[in-house]
Amino acid sequence: RRGAYVYMGEGDLAVNMLENAASVTCFPLKMYQGVSVFMDLWAAGKYFEAQLPGFQIHLDGLREKLCPENRCFVLKSPDRIQRIFDDIYRADWETQAGYLRLKTLELLFVLEDLPSSPYETIPYYDANQVRKVKHIRDHLTRSLEKDITLAQLAREHGISLTALKNCFK
Repeated sequence: RRGAYVYMGEGDLAVNMLENAASVTCFPLKMYQGVSVFMDLWAAGKYFEAQLPGFQIHLDGLREKLCPENRCFVLKSPDRIQRIFDDIYRADWETQAGYLRLKTLELLFVLEDLPSSPYETIPYYDANQVRKVKHIRDHLTRSLEKDITLAQLAREHGISLTALKNCFK
C-alpha cells in the first residue's frame, strides 16, 4: 500500500504485481537471502495452454485472490510453501531449469489451494507510525541509563501504546 510499511521475516512470502513493486526497500542487516519468482501472467497462461494441456491453474483468478485491487499480499508461509522455496533455494540453477519450472508450478497449485482465510497475514504500518517508532528507538538508544516505561514513550511521542508495541516488534 502506498505510504505504508511491511516488515518481513524469515519464511515470509510476498506476492505483488510488478507495477506495484516497492519504490524503497530496506534491509536492516544489509542483506537479503531468499528466492524471488517473477512471472508474466499473460505469457505463462499461453505457455500452459501450449505445453500443458489440461493444466488447471487460473492465473487471473489467483491474481485476484492474492492481490485484489493490485494490493501486495504478505503472509507467514505455511509449511507447504516453505518446503517449495527451500527446494528452489537449494536447486542447482545451472542444470535444474526443468526442476525449477516444476517447483514453480507446484507453488502456483499451493497458492491457488490456499483458503481465503485463515492464514496469518503480516500487518502494514502507516508511514507516520513507523517514523514515530524509529524516533522512539533512537530515543531509547540515546537514553539507556534512564528508566522509561512504554506508556511514557507512547504519550511523549503521540502514538497509542498498542501501535507502539505492535510496530516496535
